[in-house]
Amino acid sequence: MDALGRITEGVFEKSGFMDSPLMKDMNAGMTQAQAMGLSREDLDVIYAVAFSKLNAGDAQAAWDGFTYLVMIDPIHAPNYYCLGIACMQLGDWDGAENIMLSFLALDATNPVGYLRLGEIFNKRGDRKRALEAIKLAEAECLAGNGDAVTLAEARSTLALMQMEK
Repeated sequence: MDALGRITEGVFEKSGFMDSPLMKDMNAGMTQAQAMGLSREDLDVIYAVAFSKLNAGDAQAAWDGFTYLVMIDPIHAPNYYCLGIACMQLGDWDGAENIMLSFLALDATNPVGYLRLGEIFNKRGDRKRALEAIKLAEAECLAGNGDAVTLAEARSTLALMQMEK
């Protein structure tokens, strides 16, 4: 364990947090949301509010909401996707890349995630990785993991990028 881990562990032990019911439940394998007694319906309400902020263009409020959801419900892939979109809207391209990679780690066959990752790479000037990501999106669609609209977006994006050479 590194120095920060030892310090953090010491603080938690001295504070009594490690003996709290929440921490005991989390140590038993529950997510924070489960340990807090939140149902999927409760989480869906929080998601709906954050999603409405994202759609309204309030990227900071959406970022706040989806960051909270990622923390308490870390295995629900849509939270990561929307947090990545909020990062993109805020112009945080490093954060967007990291979050979109986390989304794809949870949902590796999702072509829309590869499309957004391609956009992020392209925005950051990494054309080679952008093309690879878009090609992965197309491949996932052709493998049956996407719809016709997503396939059309992947193909049109590839065509545009190839024209920009």
